[in-house]
Amino acid sequence: MAVIEIFETIPCCSSSIDKEVVRVSGIVSSLKQKGVEIIRYNLSKEPQAFVDNKIINDYITQHGVKMLPITLVDKEIAKLEAYPSSDEFSKWTGMEITEPAVEPEGKKSSCCCG
Repeated sequence: MAVIEIFETIPCCSSSIDKEVVRVSGIVSSLKQKGVEIIRYNLSKEPQAFVDNKIINDYITQHGVKMLPITLVDKEIAKLEAYPSSDEFSKWTGMEITEPAVEPEGKKSSCCCG
């Protein structure tokens, strides 16, 4: 089965929860429960993962962080500048993906910046 890695940057003090982040989080959680290996790296929390991964490091060096999120599937770039769609997750895992329910916009997130 494919190994999926998502390299992302989520603004620390966003005033609302991004629907796309919530959607992907739900899919990732569901797939992990089914035994799929999916790893998410956040630039602000795990910068060393971006440095240590030669593919990601080279790509960001050439194109900048504006290309995030970047998704690798089996150590190859599979998606740039957007999170994978449900169809892409299905293709990579061979599993049918059901879209998780997403809460309405405007819900405040907790601020990690203190």
